[in-house]
Amino acid sequence: MQIEGKDIEEGVRGWAKEEIKLGPFREYDLGKFFFGVSTGTIGVILVAEKMQNPCWSWQLIISFIGLLTCAAVSLFMVIPKGWKVGGATDIQDKRNGIIQRIVYSSYIWFSIWTVSLIFGAWAVLH
Repeated sequence: MQIEGKDIEEGVRGWAKEEIKLGPFREYDLGKFFFGVSTGTIGVILVAEKMQNPCWSWQLIISFIGLLTCAAVSLFMVIPKGWKVGGATDIQDKRNGIIQRIVYSSYIWFSIWTVSLIFGAWAVLH
């Protein structure tokens, strides 16, 4: 069997359709993962603090608020978002918009989580 141009075109079209179809599911799965990490980090920091010297220092409060914000960002990623496709809609632009939203949400989540983890470690080790 020889691969011709139309075979490659069909393969690329099939791949593009799958990418467009699976785009929202990636955000959902990533949001579930981020929520688990956020709540797990809250639990680890609070348990470590309780084992050390249980007090609510300002570092622990900032960490707790930041990690709750991380959980909220991850819940935003899990919430289904509707989008309309009309005759003039470019499906590739819609997919790129979803991917860009996932990337920005991930950057925001990771930044807040890192700062909150630093403050939480500071509170536990201080």
